[in-house]
Order: sequence, then structure tokens, then C-alpha cells
Amino acid sequence: MRVMKSDVKRRICASITVASLLCGLLFPNALPRLAEALRDVLTSLLYYACELLELRINPIHPTVTDVQSWRFAEELWTPIRALPSSFEEFVSLMGSLGAAIFSWKNLVAYISFLANFLYYFSRVLIVLILFIPLMKLKIEGYLNVRNTRRGVKSKQLIRLERFMDKYIYPTVRRCKEFAEFAVDEGYLVRWILIWFLWFNVYSVVLSAIAFYFYFIMSWNVPNVYIQLLKLQTDLSPMIRFVPGIAWLTAGAVIFDRICKSAAYDRLYYAERANEAVLRERGVSTVIFGEMGIGKTELLKSMALTAEVKIFKDRLRQQFRRIRLV
Repeated sequence: MRVMKSDVKRRICASITVASLLCGLLFPNALPRLAEALRDVLTSLLYYACELLELRINPIHPTVTDVQSWRFAEELWTPIRALPSSFEEFVSLMGSLGAAIFSWKNLVAYISFLANFLYYFSRVLIVLILFIPLMKLKIEGYLNVRNTRRGVKSKQLIRLERFMDKYIYPTVRRCKEFAEFAVDEGYLVRWILIWFLWFNVYSVVLSAIAFYFYFIMSWNVPNVYIQLLKLQTDLSPMIRFVPGIAWLTAGAVIFDRICKSAAYDRLYYAERANEAVLRERGVSTVIFGEMGIGKTELLKSMALTAEVKIFKDRLRQQFRRIRLV
């Protein structure tokens, strides 16, 4: 039975690999772009070498300063046009933007818009204020209801547990098993490498390397803008292909990890501060005070911190013994 399951997983992984390769038809200019990036690296290295030799006239034209031009077919994904097509146009638009922002006409229009928004928002807020006390009473009514039957599950909870046991838990377990199989067999790495090619990730990295060798010799700052134009063109297929819900999910996951990291840092800092307090205290500690001010909570915190400190000290001793051995 395990062999059959393993064979099924391999067939699914092989199907995903073939589908990923066939998706290259949706990105017909990925390979020409990669070849163009390799050419840019080569010309930049030659340009760098000629500059080191201090030739009067450098015969090499660094192609990294040119916009992408190699194509097999028309691009299926509309390029993102978040920036003007040239640096001169960008400078001109920034000047006109500053003149438009700091103008009397724009200020009057902004004040008029703000006044209208506050007018309608205040009317909606008056209606919502009437419902806030009712919602508060309703929520408090739900919270104040206590279940006097201990150990008895509600009908809704029983239905939810049945649904989770029948559908959710088996699906999650099978997905985890398949993900572990894909990682162990190396399929996940292959998929990532294939999609990096279709999404022009290799081209972006190679273009950055090529521009580095060109820029350290030329210091052509306006050409940085051309690299930004090329970057938005290279990333357009990935941004257009991946659905918006996937970007939102990835952003939520990244934001969650950042928040967890910041929270753990604060907890670790507080734990180190507690350990410092324990190290600085005397042989015995006397805690006294009125009832309800947190004496028991302080004792529990000191005991937990002391336990963690003892564990860390023993762990350091074990590491020292291993090093000596």
C-alpha cells in the first residue's frame, strides 16, 4: 500500500513538473531575456576590463544600458508602466507634479473634498452611534451566559468537530505528506528553478551583476533609471500571472512573521532583564505587601525565570564538555 501511495505521489509530481515546463508557452520571451542578460554580463565585463587598462577610447558598448529588445513573440502579459519611459520625462513630470501640488487651485479643491467627506461621514457616524450601545449590550449578553452543564458540548461544536475530522484534518494531513515527499525527493527545488526562469528572476540577477560592473567604472547615475524601467518590465509577467489573493496571502504571512519576530524579541529582552534581576538579588528574597498586588504572580515569574536560567547554564556546560572531548 505504501508503494502505491509513493507511486501516486511521483506521478503527481511528474505531472506538476511537465505542467510547469509547458507553462513556458505563456512566457515566450523568458529564454531570450535570459540570453540577453548573459550578453549584458559579458559586455559589462569586457567594458570593465577595458576601463582597467585605461584605454583612450573604450571600444565596448555596455549593452546593459539598453532596454530589452530580444523577443521570440509578442508578450502575453501587459508590461507595467508605473514609471515614465525616460529619465528626462520623469524629471519633467516631477517638476509639474510639484507645481500642481503646491497651487492655490489644488488647495481649494482639497479643502472642498475634505469638507464634503466630513459632512457625509458625520451623518453616517450619527446613525452608527445609535447602534453601538445596542451592539455592546448584545455582545455582553452573549459573554455573560455561562454553560452550567460541565463536560457537555453544544450541537454547533459537535457539528464542527465532525466536519473537521471528516474533511479538514485528512486534507491537511495529506497535503503535508505530499509536501514532505516533494521536498525529500527534490521536486520542490526543480519547480522553483523552473518558475524562476519563467518569471525572469535569473535575468534580473544577471542584469544587476552586469550593471554593477558597468556602474563602478562609469558612475552614470541617470542610467539607474533605465535599470528600474527594465526591472518593472522583467517583473511584469510574474506580477500579472500570480493572482492577487496569492500576493495578499504572501504579504499576510510575511507581516505575521515580522510581528512574531518583534514580539519574541521583546519577550527575550524581558526574560534577560528578569535574569539580571535574579543575579543581582541577595541570597534570600522577602516579598511582602497587601493582598491582590501580585505577590504570587511575582513568585511564579521568579521561579520560571530561575528554572530557565538553570537550564541554560546546564546547556552551556554540556557544550563545553563536547568541545573538550
